[in-house]
Amino acid sequence: SAESTIQYFQERFGYDASECKEILATYPIYLRLDKTKLDERLKLCTDLGLCGEEFTMQEIAEVFKACPFYLISPIDNYPNNIAQFKKYGFTKQETMRILKEAGGVMSLNKGWPA
Repeated sequence: SAESTIQYFQERFGYDASECKEILATYPIYLRLDKTKLDERLKLCTDLGLCGEEFTMQEIAEVFKACPFYLISPIDNYPNNIAQFKKYGFTKQETMRILKEAGGVMSLNKGWPA
C-alpha cells in the first residue's frame, strides 16, 4: 500500500511524506515491490560500498532522492558497475555525483567500454 511504502521510505531514508509521495508518483512500481527485496538491495549497497569507502544509508538516501530508479535497476548489475567506478579511478564523491545525475548508469548490463 501507499501508506506502508511511505512509512518504509521515511524509516529507511528519513524522508518526509511529501518527498515519498513525489517518488511514488513518478515510480509507482515501488508500491508493488516487496520491502524485503528492497532491504536486500540496500544491504548490497552498504556491503559493496563506493570506491573502497563506506556507502552509508544517508548517502544512499541522497542518491535515491535524486534518482529513484537506483533501487529498481537490475540487482545483478550493481557489483560490476560499482567495481567499474573504482577501476577507472572515480572517487566516492564523483561516483555519487554520477549516480545522482545519471542513475540509469546502474542499468548497464553489457559492461563498460574497455
